[in-house]
Amino acid sequence: MSSLWEVIEVDTTVLEQYVELKEEIKDLHNRIDRDRRRLVKIESEGVVSDTVKGTRKDGTFGSFYSRRYDVQNWRLCPVAG
Repeated sequence: MSSLWEVIEVDTTVLEQYVELKEEIKDLHNRIDRDRRRLVKIESEGVVSDTVKGTRKDGTFGSFYSRRYDVQNWRLCPVAG
């Protein structure tokens, strides 16, 4: 039979883990909301088009046409460090 102190210790450990998980869930929801707002802003700013001249992989020279969302200044996933 376990002692009362063992039960209390297990209960506090479980509660501490629960609180940590709740904080982690809150953080994840905040990051998801932030990334959604960034995506809406990126999409609302429109598409960037560019034409450049250069050498292709096969060695021939020519024009390249690029059409994309301008995401190079956006970091959707922060880098830890």
